[in-house]
Amino acid sequence: MNFARPIQIEWPMGFARWAAAVIAVVLNCQSALSGYRVGPGDAVEISVLGVPDLQRRVAVEPDGTISFPIIGSLVVQGLTPAELRAHVKAALGGRVVTLRGPNAPVAISIDDVLVTLAAYRPIFVKGDVAKPGEYPYRAAMAIREAVALSGGFLRAPAGEHNALRAMDLRAELESLWLDFAAQQARLWRIKSELGEKVEDQGAVSKRVPPNAPVDRAVLSRIIEVAANHLETRQSNYQREEGALQQVIAHLNDEISVTGAQVLEDEKSYKAEVEELARLTGLVEKGVVSQPRLADARRDLLSASTRVLMGTTRLHDAKRQKTERQLQLYKLAAERKATLHQELEAATARLNDVQARLRGTSEKLQFLGASAYADGDGSRPRAAFVVRRRTPEGQVRLVADEDFELLPGDVVDVAATGEVASADAEASR
Repeated sequence: MNFARPIQIEWPMGFARWAAAVIAVVLNCQSALSGYRVGPGDAVEISVLGVPDLQRRVAVEPDGTISFPIIGSLVVQGLTPAELRAHVKAALGGRVVTLRGPNAPVAISIDDVLVTLAAYRPIFVKGDVAKPGEYPYRAAMAIREAVALSGGFLRAPAGEHNALRAMDLRAELESLWLDFAAQQARLWRIKSELGEKVEDQGAVSKRVPPNAPVDRAVLSRIIEVAANHLETRQSNYQREEGALQQVIAHLNDEISVTGAQVLEDEKSYKAEVEELARLTGLVEKGVVSQPRLADARRDLLSASTRVLMGTTRLHDAKRQKTERQLQLYKLAAERKATLHQELEAATARLNDVQARLRGTSEKLQFLGASAYADGDGSRPRAAFVVRRRTPEGQVRLVADEDFELLPGDVVDVAATGEVASADAEASR
């Protein structure tokens, strides 16, 4: 497995304490999102095992609904991810679909329906940042990461500029190392699917340096997710491949049985032709009556019909077998092509992350030791207010840089404390 060589970075004194605090936010990501409610701007991915035509990603519309074949429009706004899965499964379970080709309609099993919340609605950053605007949400995103994505503080006090800039760079560095680990796990998963010889899962974590600001528990979860993803994709492919192979085997049996029957019918037809010729001669001699000759003609017609019907069934079975074999070939070819595209994208992404890691590390080293703390060890002052929509209405939360965000949050940033003062006045 030819992963790129990991980057070795010398970390400044005191950075480990900061990294531990940040990683603590990451470890609590699942609990923070456990009560999340689906809303407009989110994207839901739905698939049904064995029915490729029903695999698609749908957006939650402004009215809180999603549209999906068979079930039409479905209200999902306000549901938790677990409720969303149950709701969609219940709507699809038991529905009957007709697959392509001559297959009989099949009923969808609830266990075959896979539902995931594929993308969250974005967050918004405004105030004293270089690039206010909309940014994609990622699990366990804290305010410090949102500030880093928006280009850092715009109006930091002169004496604190380096410290604030270093805070942004450290947040960016942590995010990049998480992305680096995710891309390494992604490459491992793709190459495993392609059947290439790869190292075991444990070797993936070793590509992240021990001094990188990534908690090993988080890293283990990243690798575990990749392994589960690999298992699911392989299972889905094997099920589709097995279903096609089973149909082909059934058609082979049908071709064998029908072919043997056609041979028997052809023999019977030849015997009836000979019998009719014999009786015709006897009728001319007056030995056999005309009714007997008419019966022989009917027997010949019946034998001819059986041969024709059997031959038609045989040709139809052979045609279906050819179609299924082609479908099986296309399934494997399309899977391989898709995996190669994913491999190319993951490699490019990994190279980009590595370049940004080098650049961010060099910037931190350029700022020097003073970039990590003020003379008394305190952090630069800044104030944040988070505006969040809840089922009870919009709430305003005074926060710090470690505050964990949720999808749809609006972060108001003030590098000199104006937001905190305004919020304090509003709360009086």
